Amino acid sequence: MTPQEIFALRQSLNISMNDFGKFFSVSTAAVQKWENGTSRPSPVVQVSMEQLKHKLEIARARGTENEERDKIVRLVVFGGIAAILFYLFTRD
Repeated sequence: MTPQEIFALRQSLNISMNDFGKFFSVSTAAVQKWENGTSRPSPVVQVSMEQLKHKLEIARARGTENEERDKIVRLVVFGGIAAILFYLFTRD
């Protein structure tokens, strides 16, 4: 994903760089570097971001984007990486 796409994904979730970093188990500084183009996410994180973007697009098409966004934010705050990966890579 491009820096602009990463920024747009984070903004679509309406979460801070810190919380976005938690989602992918990286620091706020790493997210900042991704968004300004001085660093790129690892391949695993890039695939996870694409999957997250896809989940949000499906929710938008179904009219459930707000509910999906709330679910994602709860995962960031309470779920941990295992819960996040399970969410991202299970079927819709």
